[in-house]
Amino acid sequence: MATWKLYWVRCYSCHEEDWFIIAKSKAQAERFHANVEGLDLSYRDIEAEYVLPIPKTIEEEYLKKSIPHSDENDDWHYPWPNWISPSHFKPLGIEEFSYESKTTFKVNGSIYQVGNLMEKLFPTKSRLIKSTREYLAFVQKLPKGKWFFRGQKDAHWEGACSISRETYQNLYTKGERTNFERNILNEFKKHATPFLPIPPKNDWEWLTLAQHHGMPTRLLDWTTNPLIALFFAVNENMGDRDGKVIAYNHLSSPIDTTMNPDPFSIEKIELYYPSHIHARIRAQESVLTAEGDWDSFKERPEGSGEVEGIAICATYSKKILSELRKRGIQESTVFPGLDSICSDIIKRKWITTSKKPHEISP
Repeated sequence: MATWKLYWVRCYSCHEEDWFIIAKSKAQAERFHANVEGLDLSYRDIEAEYVLPIPKTIEEEYLKKSIPHSDENDDWHYPWPNWISPSHFKPLGIEEFSYESKTTFKVNGSIYQVGNLMEKLFPTKSRLIKSTREYLAFVQKLPKGKWFFRGQKDAHWEGACSISRETYQNLYTKGERTNFERNILNEFKKHATPFLPIPPKNDWEWLTLAQHHGMPTRLLDWTTNPLIALFFAVNENMGDRDGKVIAYNHLSSPIDTTMNPDPFSIEKIELYYPSHIHARIRAQESVLTAEGDWDSFKERPEGSGEVEGIAICATYSKKILSELRKRGIQESTVFPGLDSICSDIIKRKWITTSKKPHEISP
């Protein structure tokens, strides 16, 4: 019996339909795509490209839990041929990100992109931020409210607190996240106290300190300064993927930590203004949101706040970084200290050359 393989199937007349298909042959992948989309293969509008073999371990795993689906009589018990789902990405080594507004995948060094329907309909309309001026125009058009901003170097990342991200989800069972958070914070308190001349006053301050030093928490960093958020979206961006700025309008008052001393008992997203226990909190004009035990920021309880987002064009990240530097937004001001001064020197060299930061020797 032939081995199942992963193919990238292109539809030349409608690139927004391009996708990965698991099939046994190029012809089978093309036929499946044509049948589902109602296309005629005789027009030669569809082409499948071999990507990689499906490992036996993955085949056996999906056989156990998949619904039979196939157009081949001898393989009636298989869930394939079929499009792959996002659950396949990690096991198959598929990296997903955004590049110039297109959903992009990287597999074994090769790049595959899904065409953008909006580009087809509005080819002259720019939907990506390509300058600081365009970005500030977006900010000024936000509805009236108290907006906070968060920059991310990858537009595909969700805005989720670190404890709820996939990296840490295998450390606790579903429904037990809060207990896990309490346990690791208590461990941090026990071991950190000898290193603190003035210990935090309450669990909110302890949680802020723990996050600052790398502990996964229910806190998510924001800034009141939209330009600092833009800096985070482009600073470590190597020009290979779009960045993103999320704007969040919190609809209620900040939490009163004297009345609500337990950060693990919240029932909605809470806004928290941290004490300036580190110079970076002041420099970054930081505010924090705290999330309860739900899967992501997208699933926040109703009434928690409004969210807007804008993508930052990958190929303009260096230009925007230079514009921010002229406005006084750079590593040495956002991350005060000797390390950031050195980093700024290297970044200035990067901006004036075609090399990437990691290609420049100090």
